[in-house]
Amino acid sequence: DPSNFSIGKLYSLTFYRQLKSALNDDGIVVIQSTSPLIARKSFWCVDNTLAAAGYQTAAYHLFVPSFGEWGFIIGSFSPYRVPEHLPEGLRFLDLPTMKAMFQFPPDMAHV
Repeated sequence: DPSNFSIGKLYSLTFYRQLKSALNDDGIVVIQSTSPLIARKSFWCVDNTLAAAGYQTAAYHLFVPSFGEWGFIIGSFSPYRVPEHLPEGLRFLDLPTMKAMFQFPPDMAHV
């Protein structure tokens, strides 16, 4: 999370526009975007800023034991779709969990 001006620039429209030049056509970027529960407006501000920079966005959240409910934004040139299959042997992630990560209850919904 941005705690000073220098780090805050990593969440700026200018930075996200510059970042696009480093991505392949099928590349994605994932931005750690604070808690959609505790800092709802800040979380969705990151989503809006990525969209304003020309990305297709997909927001998701999950419970991180040391942080609580935490959110991330995927930015890409085409809409992100949850995969139909995941690699075998994953310990945390399965398809029902992954699909649920992209669903937001009313207290975390877009503002």
